[in-house]
Amino acid sequence: MAVSLPFKTGQVPPLAPRDRRWSVAVFTSREDIAGAVTTIEAVQAALDSHEAVIDILVNGNDDLARELTARYQAPHHLASPLSTLRIWRLPIHDKALTWNAFIHTIVPDADVVFFVDGYAGVAPIALTRLADRFHESPVPLAASAVPSVGRSASLMRARMLSEPQIYGSLYALRGDTVRALRHAAFRMPIGMYRVDGLLSSVVALNLSPPLAQWSYDRIAIAPDATWSRRPDALTSRGGVRTHLKRLVSQAFGVLEAQAFKEFLVVMKVPLASLPATDRQLVIAWMRRHPARAAATIARHPLALLRLAQLSRSHWASEDAAPQLVASTGGHPTPGSVERG
Repeated sequence: MAVSLPFKTGQVPPLAPRDRRWSVAVFTSREDIAGAVTTIEAVQAALDSHEAVIDILVNGNDDLARELTARYQAPHHLASPLSTLRIWRLPIHDKALTWNAFIHTIVPDADVVFFVDGYAGVAPIALTRLADRFHESPVPLAASAVPSVGRSASLMRARMLSEPQIYGSLYALRGDTVRALRHAAFRMPIGMYRVDGLLSSVVALNLSPPLAQWSYDRIAIAPDATWSRRPDALTSRGGVRTHLKRLVSQAFGVLEAQAFKEFLVVMKVPLASLPATDRQLVIAWMRRHPARAAATIARHPLALLRLAQLSRSHWASEDAAPQLVASTGGHPTPGSVERG
């Protein structure tokens, strides 16, 4: 389906209630089998009788991919008549790579595409409330749920209502938005932590930074759509390691946000011209603004650890090739899938 860029106000009609084809992508990597199953079952319960394909994207965790395959290939775990469950193995632990693989290779044709983190226990009405935002208005290209757990949840909700942004744990894109992103050859820079922040900026700029002015109206917030999550187990060695990695990534995320806004808002580069990797993106910004970069690193010194890690990383495009390892509902035999 050809999609003209950029979107114009009113060009994309509101979805009618009969538009019932849904796609749900669940991103999981560090979760254990119990946590992943909890999220999958919550998604299934939230489908509200919609026809849907649920794609479980297991990146960098072969053990979890095997455990999920064994569980959902069992006869008593077959998908419902209205939904198909597919499990994909991606060998590299990187959310940006996984997001790119989903958008450009895996995503089925759908009216609404939902994105769910593997730890998020989706509330029963959450998917419907997100889709409602597209039924109500032709303007939003994306819709985001709001956090309801955590010490900063109330502050984040208030901020999102005043300055809408995508919250990566649970959000939705119109099917037309997904098709337009693919048409524009948009890919997340490999290694990026603030995937939701970059996507928020891309959507607010109407998917076309050279032509569009920033508008928060393109992101709809669904304050009654939310999720729950199990608390991190900081008492275990694995839990402490995960927490420390998150602190490092969050520090580096401050550099990322300044870098991608420079490219999109100031330089106004086309989406296809973004640097291929997170390191290239940030280094280019640091070279343009050395004083600002030094000041940011002074406030967030842990960012240097992430920068060093990225400098040692090397990913080829073939590393991200998804492999379909299980499917219920009549989809192709498991194997590698490519999209033209």
